[in-house]
Amino acid sequence: MIKMSALFPNTEGCSFDKEYFIKTHIPMTEKAWGTALKKFEIDIGLSGQGAGVPPPYIAIVNLYFDSIEAIQSAIGPQHKELAQLTAQFTTIKPIFQLSMVASGNSSDQTIEEKPSQTAAYVALCRALSFRDERTDIKGHDSLAHLFVSDDGKKALESADSITRGIKFCAPIYGTLVARTAFFDLKFQNAITDGIRQIVLLGAGYDTRAYRFSSMLSNATVYELDIPTTQKRKLDILRDANIKIPPQVKYVRINFKNESIKETLLKSGFDPTLQTLVLWEGVTYYLTETVFRETLSELKSFITKGSSICFDYLTKKWESGRIGEPFLFWISPEALCENLSSHDYKVIEHITPSDMEKRYLSLADGTVAEKAIDVYQFVNVRM
Repeated sequence: MIKMSALFPNTEGCSFDKEYFIKTHIPMTEKAWGTALKKFEIDIGLSGQGAGVPPPYIAIVNLYFDSIEAIQSAIGPQHKELAQLTAQFTTIKPIFQLSMVASGNSSDQTIEEKPSQTAAYVALCRALSFRDERTDIKGHDSLAHLFVSDDGKKALESADSITRGIKFCAPIYGTLVARTAFFDLKFQNAITDGIRQIVLLGAGYDTRAYRFSSMLSNATVYELDIPTTQKRKLDILRDANIKIPPQVKYVRINFKNESIKETLLKSGFDPTLQTLVLWEGVTYYLTETVFRETLSELKSFITKGSSICFDYLTKKWESGRIGEPFLFWISPEALCENLSSHDYKVIEHITPSDMEKRYLSLADGTVAEKAIDVYQFVNVRM
């Protein structure tokens, strides 16, 4: 569950009409959010820490929703009007915050128990990107909408909802647009260069094998993922009558306790062929030990000269999903030392600034979307 909080600081000389706030503004808020709003709480400040100490906040409003997608799908013009009406009861500019609610409901389930919610959210951002009117940064994932939740699909219904959806997804939107473009290019270049095997570690709702199916020829694509997410993906593809290329092999694996080497070899993987490994949106969900072990394991059986592309966090960050927490982050300097110790050669190291120049700038040089400063991409060779 996601909580949206509006905090009204108790600033000197401020005014706040509590009666109007409770009897008029809150009912308008309920109406604006509609069925997306599951419950709400109103806190009226009494005191701070200690007798006679004024409360730091005059009021705090907590609104509860099932998911970020539910919030996004409900946002409309009525919320802009609601924000303007704040002046009817206070001179305070509220502070807003989104929070995860640690509770015992289904949103706490891990990806071993239910399909990845993060993968569905990434699909939503890709679907929004495909509909982005800014052609210079427009995405190319024409199938991403298939994997978006019912709530999320409401954000794709009109030009206005798409614009609001893109704004709501910031700042991660720009990074995901850049990431998809970066990995798209690596996938296409590998096939053009004659690479015969492509491995997707944690495939999620990746659609490259279907979007670029005409290019595959003799290349085999191995999609490795947790069974829950992979099953949902296959069910959706089947229901949408999407033709699955014969070159695609679906491989079920739990990266926490199963060997990538053994799993791939059992699936027909040829360790003597040049291979591209795309490790997109995965590393930060692993522990540092599993990250290091994965690098070592891949090096142990995939032929020399093969490449791995992955993204990673450069500092601690919150994932936004209780059941899918971020566990690993590393500085660029430490990462390069780590890669060198495993005898990997860094070919590209894409910084947020690089992302903005390559994938997020308009023809006139304007940066249309910012790349969040805690993510980077790497292309390394074995």
